[in-house]
Amino acid sequence: MGCLFYDGLKVVAEGTGQNDKIYYTNSPGVIGGIVCRDNNGTKLWYHYDRLGTPVAVTDANGGVAAVYQNTAFGYGEWAYGSSGFNQMITDPQPYHLTTKEFDANVGLYYFNARWYDATTARFVSRDSVRRGEPYLYCNSAPNCVDPTGRYCCRSAGGKAAADAFYDKCVKDAKAHLDDMSFLWGQWRDEMQAANEAVLRDDKADCDKRYPFTDVLSNLKKAGCYFAAEASASYRWSLWWGTYLAGIGLATGEYIATLNACDVVAQRICLKYDGLPDDPAFYDPWYWIPSI
Repeated sequence: MGCLFYDGLKVVAEGTGQNDKIYYTNSPGVIGGIVCRDNNGTKLWYHYDRLGTPVAVTDANGGVAAVYQNTAFGYGEWAYGSSGFNQMITDPQPYHLTTKEFDANVGLYYFNARWYDATTARFVSRDSVRRGEPYLYCNSAPNCVDPTGRYCCRSAGGKAAADAFYDKCVKDAKAHLDDMSFLWGQWRDEMQAANEAVLRDDKADCDKRYPFTDVLSNLKKAGCYFAAEASASYRWSLWWGTYLAGIGLATGEYIATLNACDVVAQRICLKYDGLPDDPAFYDPWYWIPSI
């Protein structure tokens, strides 16, 4: 697998840049998202279970290219040919658990925000948003899906609603970050111009205060010039530091917004699935009786 190209959460193409791109047709009405995979004219059509995990792919003629024996947490998604479980084959495509990419080079699934290890049913990094056990996949509930690696839903409808919100939320946050960066850039340019003006005025003030040409006056004027440049330099360093702090603030606000997007998306799933919106949900033990 080479580079991946996304539209929001959905992959639309992959390739290495050597005119070998593989294109994906996506649809919001399909549980798994991917309708068709086009590898230089060789097309595969996807068929899903209720969680959006492929159970089979067929070719352009409707023939079975592969069927899958799926497991609850994605470990061992074995591929078989048209004759069924008696004919194991090389998998013709990399999307399995809830239509997430499986990278055979590292043996992990890519879940947008984090990588997931199906052999342990754990993410390899902690969840920065959700409380409770920060490494569990969907709170150990195999009847749920996790669209981004940061929130989980029980139903396809809840996932679709949360995905639509999350995509828009991320795009809005990115546009806001771009706007803030542009405004802080304008402010930086204005401060630089103001700083140069102050520097000129300070030197003019030095000329007024020390108009004579004797040695002592010239020394004082030189000292005044030095002080003017030093003070201007100090002011500029303060303004530049403020500019960098402003960019950092905008970036931090962007990251905080993404975290808020995850939290709201989680609540959309809870509301859609008719589950209580309370801290108990984040406790993995909450799910055990419902499995």
